[in-house]
Formats: sequence, structure tokens, C-alpha cells
Amino acid sequence: MPEFHLFDPKRAPYRWESYSRTAGEFGGDYAEAFPSPPDGLVALLSSNAEPGAAGAAWMMLTRSVYRLAAMTGKTPSETLLATHQLLSRDATGVAEAAVCVRIDYPRGRLAWARAGDVLAFLARAGARVDELPGAPSPLGTGDAEREVRDAEAAWSPGEVLVLCGTGTARVEDASGQPFGAPRLVEALVAAPRTAKEAVAWIVEAIERHAGSATRTRDVSLLAVELGEVR
Repeated sequence: MPEFHLFDPKRAPYRWESYSRTAGEFGGDYAEAFPSPPDGLVALLSSNAEPGAAGAAWMMLTRSVYRLAAMTGKTPSETLLATHQLLSRDATGVAEAAVCVRIDYPRGRLAWARAGDVLAFLARAGARVDELPGAPSPLGTGDAEREVRDAEAAWSPGEVLVLCGTGTARVEDASGQPFGAPRLVEALVAAPRTAKEAVAWIVEAIERHAGSATRTRDVSLLAVELGEVR
């Protein structure tokens, strides 16, 4: 068990904002950020494909697995694969898309792993948006253990990490046209580079697209402002 330290926001400042809207009474999406000692942050988002109360129940269980794995120092891929092993062993047929990002403030680096069709972006300066690639197979499916791998990139102060659940890009307008990943990127290009405003900007763009159409997709977002280390 690693030694735990108090996270000092004065040395490694951050802000994060989440948004969740379920299409029905229950939802299977989970999004959260929490300190990673001594000077980091973990951002997690997952979406499972189970409907209604079953999806919510699986979300509560896998949330605990993600948090335990991440808080005991596992890499992003190890964190996701802990849930994959649970699902593939005990929940045949349950699939979950997820992304885990570990933010290292002193080094100015991101490490991440992604499985399935959740989306992850880094909104950089100068209207540049980079997608964080990942494995096509969701957790709980046969290929995930082979495909899920860690990746790493540099970040700079003032950039924003944005994670999106599987339903976010699938919200449809009255004609059945989905919002789509390209519109998500367009919204991010134009969005302010703060966590709160970026989330609000994307939600507004999705709502404008959906208009009067009935909401049939869960929408979940998590944004993290990457602040300057002092």
C-alpha cells in the first residue's frame, strides 16, 4: 500500500466540473476527479450499456473498483482492467466503456487509458483540440485485455481536459441526426478554457442541436482545468 499524503492545492492547483443528465429515472454513467498523492489528480468517466436500474447498480459497483485501483497507485490501464476482470468473470454480457486519466502536475504530463466509445479530449491553446485515443473494445469484452494500453502526453497550464460519456455524442435532433464527435470538437474549439465554462458551452451546444426532440441518451461530461504548479 503506498503512503498517502495530503494534496496541497496551492502547489498543484486544479478545478473540475461535471455534468450528468439521465434520459430515464436511472443512469449508468459515472464521472469523478480526485487527488492522487502526492501531487496529482485522477479523472475517471465510465458508461455501461445496461438499461435502467441495472445500469445504475453496475455503475455503483464498478465506481468502487475504479477508485480502489486508482487510489492504490495503479496505472490508468491497470485501473480499467481491474473493472474488466470483474465484468468478464462475474458479469458475462455487461460491457462498459471507460477512460482513466492520471495528471502529473510537477512533470506536466498526462497518462491515460481508454476503452470503448467514451471520448476524451485535451483543449489546448490556439483553438487546438487533441483527441486522446484508446482501445475500441469496451471493458468486459474479450479483446479489452489485449487492447487497453497506457499512453502519455505533455500538457501546459491553461489547457482543459474533457471526458464525455458514450451518449453525449449520440444525442439526436428531431430528424434523428446525432450530435456527433465532430460537433463536440467544434464546441470545444470555441469554448472558454475553464472547466465550468467548457462544460456549460458543450451542454448548450447539445441542447441547441436536440431542440424539441425527446431525450433518449444519457449525457455525462467531466472537465478538468490544468492549472500552473506553484
